[in-house]
Amino acid sequence: MRFGKLFLQLLPWVCASALYGAGPLPLTVLAPTPASPIAGQSVSLPVRLPVVGALTGITITVTPPAGNGNPVTFPVSINAALNTGLANRPIVFTLPQSLATSATIVGATFTVQGTVGPDTYTGSVVVNISPPPLISNVSPGAGGVGTTVVVNIKLKNTAWNPVPAGLVALNFTLPGNTSFPGTVTGFAGQTITATVNIPAAATPGSYTVCATFGVSVCSVGGFIVTATPALTFSSIAPNVAAQCGTNIPIGVTGVGTHFVSGAGPSANFGDGITVNSVIPTSNTAATASITVDCLAPVGARTVTFVTGGEFAAATNGFTVSSGTAKVGTALPATGAQGTNLSVVLTGVGTHWAVGSGGTTVNFGQGINVGNVTVTGPAALTASISISPTADLGFRSITTSTNGEIASLVNGFTVTPVAAPKILSVSTTTAPQGTGALTLTVNTSGTTFLASPPTFDFGPNITATVAAILSNTSATLTLAIAPTATVGPRTVILSSGGVNMSFNFSVTASSATISGVTPGVLVSGSSFSLTVTGAGTNWAQGVTTASFSGGTVNRVTITPPSSAVVDVTIPQTSRGNASFSLVTGGEVATLTGGLTITGCTPSLALTPSSAQVGKATLVTLTTSCLPIVPGAFATIDGQGVSVGALALGGPATATSTFTVNATAPATPAQQCSNRVVTLTNPGTPAQVLTAPFCVTSTPA
Repeated sequence: MRFGKLFLQLLPWVCASALYGAGPLPLTVLAPTPASPIAGQSVSLPVRLPVVGALTGITITVTPPAGNGNPVTFPVSINAALNTGLANRPIVFTLPQSLATSATIVGATFTVQGTVGPDTYTGSVVVNISPPPLISNVSPGAGGVGTTVVVNIKLKNTAWNPVPAGLVALNFTLPGNTSFPGTVTGFAGQTITATVNIPAAATPGSYTVCATFGVSVCSVGGFIVTATPALTFSSIAPNVAAQCGTNIPIGVTGVGTHFVSGAGPSANFGDGITVNSVIPTSNTAATASITVDCLAPVGARTVTFVTGGEFAAATNGFTVSSGTAKVGTALPATGAQGTNLSVVLTGVGTHWAVGSGGTTVNFGQGINVGNVTVTGPAALTASISISPTADLGFRSITTSTNGEIASLVNGFTVTPVAAPKILSVSTTTAPQGTGALTLTVNTSGTTFLASPPTFDFGPNITATVAAILSNTSATLTLAIAPTATVGPRTVILSSGGVNMSFNFSVTASSATISGVTPGVLVSGSSFSLTVTGAGTNWAQGVTTASFSGGTVNRVTITPPSSAVVDVTIPQTSRGNASFSLVTGGEVATLTGGLTITGCTPSLALTPSSAQVGKATLVTLTTSCLPIVPGAFATIDGQGVSVGALALGGPATATSTFTVNATAPATPAQQCSNRVVTLTNPGTPAQVLTAPFCVTSTPA
């Protein structure tokens, strides 16, 4: 009994090992919550195993992409109540602070490894690690007790924008002492604008500034409260610096300041400017070395110097000007109204970025920008949608990355909507009687998915759309009737209220006349022609005949390839004649296949006599008139019978003439004529005669 229980416990491991073989076995790692975690944040990472046993000895290894630090491995565990079965098992852990980053780490690999019984399982998932939210600057950085100050607080790495200003709480706190709120009056980009009423009873010191919207983001010592009101500057020189400037010396002259005798001074030039050092040369003079970030906001800002319990401030005392960043190229550089396309931009001196505060792109009014994919500081792809009513002409392209504005003047052109047109047709010819021809049509400027196309090939061709491959491509199946008219035709393609055309040609089928009997005709006569076709589709009442040597009187059809055609030949007709049967667009022709002769038809009999009481084989020979199938011979008078004709050639036949013993006869030397008549059937019948003698003695 104990053995059976042990077997059941081991069964999942045995099956897994047998299934996957030697080495670590796979487990599935799903996306974490939150999807882009922050160092120090609690993370839930679900895993799924193919066995039910508990996963133990679990470690997670976070491997950043090359150039973003070394792998970090740390132990984790799963709540015992959830660490079983085939359902998702959440691993809850705190992402180590050693993975803290100042910019988004894209594509870090989270690898989970653990054991179930004797087997090791491993699996991974790719995750982006986000930088922590923070307050990067408070400007001005100081205010006197009992005064009202308007401050700009710069946030980084938050997802708060846009947020109604009234939903963000702002507090200034002196640890272990007093605190007071700020009133948020605006929130643009990642900058909070607030009015701060500093109480007259506030304790001077370094205050921690915290902004709260669900979570709090703080700057320790980010704001100084002084016992005295703000002092001023008489000069700041230079008072302008461009983005990306480094180690720029800025000389300031204060009014009533104590730069040397006080503690400090410290300086604040606003968001995006790092103060490297401040060297006072007198109580009223100091030099600050600053570095202007390439993404620092352009424009005027407040300069603040804090020295012990005093501070000097100059509103709009310093200006950041644009750097040299620009958009170099845009491909494609044109787009038609009403179209969607991806535009690849290359930058010059740009610092394009992803994530919070990432790069945005603007093509001007009437062009909506969707996804922006940044592949490098100077490379991105923007998906754009051009309105059907967008103004035509040049547009400037502008990218914004925090404070960096890069443009390409007249870098993109909106063109008129291109008229839909047909680019190619896979097949433009086919013979009569084609049953299932597949044809592909490629166009530009069409919207087949929204407006399915129709095709009109004209009479006797049926076109069925087989598949719509895209907005500009479709396949169709053609069925061409055997009687479709031969020659070129114009095909009309209709889609979305627009008609386009292309040329298509129907070629002749293999229909032909394989035989006409008789083949030799006599002028001044009428004949019934027996016609045989090959690959034809003749039909009574539809098929007509033409005869170059005379007049067609009547056509009798036995579908689909037999016909009897009655013709009359004028007395003057001579030579070769052609003959055709036409059924709709199907034309079957025998070119020059009939011969018309002008001689007088005659009949000769060999022998031309027979003795009473005998049966004689007689050869009938015609000239200028063939003997056709169905022809027969008769003889006038009594006592002689003529047998059926056996055709021997176009103008010969044989028949047995049987003369009764009692038949009236004449000695050979005194033969009296009888008349043999040869009849070719038809309308009218063709008749030839010749004399014949019945004798009582041998000839």
